[in-house]
This record gives sequence, C-alpha cells and structure tokens, in this order.
Amino acid sequence: MEKMIDRDQAHARSVEDLTRQAEFAKLATQLLFTANGGAALAMLSFLASIATSATVNSSLNIAAVYSGFATAASAFLGGLFLCILSIAFNSLSKQRFSWYWEEIAVREDNEMSKRYRRSGKIWRVCAQIFFAVSLVAFVAGSYLAISAFI
Repeated sequence: MEKMIDRDQAHARSVEDLTRQAEFAKLATQLLFTANGGAALAMLSFLASIATSATVNSSLNIAAVYSGFATAASAFLGGLFLCILSIAFNSLSKQRFSWYWEEIAVREDNEMSKRYRRSGKIWRVCAQIFFAVSLVAFVAGSYLAISAFI
C-alpha cells in the first residue's frame, strides 16, 4: 500500500517541479549555445582567416582542413539538435510530474496520476539519453576539428 500524501504537500511539489523545469531548460540552453555555438564560431573564423589570407602555410592541407571542419560542424549541429530534444523532453517530463502532483492534490492518487508519473519517467529517461549523446557529439566534433590539423 502506498503512503498517503497530503494535498498541500502535493501542490508544493508540483510548483517545485515546474520551477526546476525552468532552471534546467535555462542551464541546458546556456551550455548548449555556449559550447556548440562557440565551437562553430571558432571554426568559421578560422576558415574565413584561411580563405582571405594572402599566404597559407605550405604544410597545411586546406582541402583536408575544410573536410575535417565540415564533419566537425555536422557533429556540433547534431549535438545541438539532440540537446534541443533533451530540453523539450525534460520539459515534458517535468510537466507530467507536475500534473501527477496536481492530480494527487485535487483527486488523490488515481489511475490518471499513475499515467502521468509513468510518462514523466519515460520522458525523463529520453531527455537524459539525448543530453548524454549531445555531449558525446560535442566531444566527437572537438576531436574531428583537432584531427583536421594532424
């Protein structure tokens, strides 16, 4: 038998979940745009520098650098997309958990509240997977950008 939860406590938990949702979305967005945006900007600046340079170091294979940077940019953009999905899925998760707590506050624990809790867990796991893969894409893009010079 599940422990009974006070309605006021359930409502407070609902508000807390929505607050956490906003904080996570803000933090993840800042991380995403700082990391992937900064990397993309650095690549574009370097490519513009090479393209407009009067003299290019003869030891630098320009075609290989362009190819390596294009692949790295694809990884960064893939990471960007996955991080956006992570933000969206985390938002859906927190929304479902908020609805779960509100359902308990209004109608006690019922079948609908259990559905909200179950779907909240699924969305949360998906968000965590997408976020982890986004970080892997950032690391891969960084490696690809560096390996273009090696």
